[in-house]
Amino acid sequence: MTLPRHRIGDKGQRFELQAEGWPADGWNVIGWDDDRSRLEMRGVAIRHAPSCTDVRIIDRHTQEAVGRDHDAG
Repeated sequence: MTLPRHRIGDKGQRFELQAEGWPADGWNVIGWDDDRSRLEMRGVAIRHAPSCTDVRIIDRHTQEAVGRDHDAG
């Protein structure tokens, strides 16, 4: 099934938030945003989920991890 464009969460935003171990095993895409600081705040909150072991932010232009939250929790 293909979703209509207005129902797709990724609308070309630059940064992607990923969480390891939440909500499922392995790395999971949580969301996207053009504002890295907003994703960092979400990452801090998600890091507190009992099964989450790490979060990272990927710059989708360079495909590199640009933000990690190892100290929260």
